[in-house]
Amino acid sequence: MTDANREATTPHDVTEAPLGQPAALALLCAGVAASIVLVTLPIFVSGMAAQVGGTDRDVGWLASADMAGSVVAALCILRSIHRIDWRRTGYLALAIVVAGNLASIAPHGLAALLAARAVAGFGNGLVLCMAFVGLCRSANPERFFGIYTFAQLSLQALALSLLPRLLASSGVAGAYALFAATAVASTLLVARFPSSPMVRPATGTHVGQRLRPALAIAAQTIYFLAPAAIWGYFERIGQGFALTLAEVGHALSVASLIGIAGAVTVACAGASFGRWRPMIVGTAVSVASMVLLMDGSGSLRYIVAAGLFNFAWNFTFPYQMGLLSTLDTTGSIAVPSLVAQLLGLSLGPALASLLLSGRGYDGVLWACIGCYLASVLLFWVSAGTLGAATVRQQPT
Repeated sequence: MTDANREATTPHDVTEAPLGQPAALALLCAGVAASIVLVTLPIFVSGMAAQVGGTDRDVGWLASADMAGSVVAALCILRSIHRIDWRRTGYLALAIVVAGNLASIAPHGLAALLAARAVAGFGNGLVLCMAFVGLCRSANPERFFGIYTFAQLSLQALALSLLPRLLASSGVAGAYALFAATAVASTLLVARFPSSPMVRPATGTHVGQRLRPALAIAAQTIYFLAPAAIWGYFERIGQGFALTLAEVGHALSVASLIGIAGAVTVACAGASFGRWRPMIVGTAVSVASMVLLMDGSGSLRYIVAAGLFNFAWNFTFPYQMGLLSTLDTTGSIAVPSLVAQLLGLSLGPALASLLLSGRGYDGVLWACIGCYLASVLLFWVSAGTLGAATVRQQPT
C-alpha cells in the first residue's frame, strides 16, 4: 500500500512512532511534580487564606487560582501542541512556575496573590499538557498512567503529612519556596523530553465521530467539578469534625494511601468489566463519601469519608481515560481531556464558595452529588450512542 493510499484509508493514524521509555518517564516525573499544588490543596489553601486574611469564600477563589492558570495554559497550547519545541517550552514553563511562586511570597493583598498563583498555575499547566499527551503517545499508555497515578498519590500522602509542619515552622512562604525548588529540580528532566510530540492534527473527521468524544469531555468536566469543590474545603470541613490542622493532614495522608488502592484495583481489573460500569461503582462510592461528610461526628467518620472520596476519584479517572481513548479520532484527545479536568478543578472551588451558607457545607455536598450523577449519565450516553466506539488506531 502506498503512503497516499494509507493516508486515505487510515485518516486517524496520527502517531509516527511511540514515545521511548526515557522520555515517557521524564514527562511522567515532571507531570507529577507539576501537580504538587493540587495534591496539597486542602492544607496549602489554608495557609494562603491566613496569609491575606481571607474568608471562607476567599478560600474558594484561592483554591481556583492555580487551576485557572493551568486552564488558560492548556487552551493556549491546544492548537499548537504538535508544532512547539517541547524542550524549550519545558524550560520556559518551569521558569514561569518559579516566578509565580516567588511573587506569591509577599503579595500586596488578595488580588495580587490570586494573580501570582494563576501565573504559577499557567507554568504547571504547560508541563501537564506535555506530560499527558506524551504518556498517551507512549508504547504502553495504560502502564505509564498507572505509574503516574501511583506516584502522584505517593507524593500526596507524603506532602500532606509534612506540609502542616512546614507551615507551622516557616509559614506559607516555606510552601512557596518548596514549590519553586520542585520546579527548579524538574529542569533536570527537560533534557529527556522529546523535541516534538509526534502528533499531527487530524483532518476530515465525521461529525458523528466528534460528538461522542465531545460528550465524554463534557462529562469529565462535570465530574471534576465535584472533587475540586470539596477538595479545596476538606480542611474547613475537618474543622466541623473538631479536628486540628495536623489531624486533618494526617487523615488526608491516610486517605491518600487508600486512594492508591483505587489505582491498584484498576491496574488489576483493567477493562474486564467494561469501562462505564466501573464508573457507576465509582460514582456510588463518591456519593457515599459526600453523605458521610454531611455529619461531623468524629475523626473516624471523617477518615472513612476522605478515604472513600480518594478511592473513588482514583478508581474512576483511569476508566474515564480508557473510554476517551476508544473515542479518540485525533490522536491528541489528552489535551482537551486535560482542559476538561483543569476547567473542572478551577471552577469547582469557586462555585462551591457561591453555595456556602450559614448552615455549613451541605449545599456544596448536595451539588457534588448532582455533578457525580450527571457525569456518569453523560458518560453512559457517550459510550452507548451513535454506533460502535471508534478505536484509535495504533502504529504497526
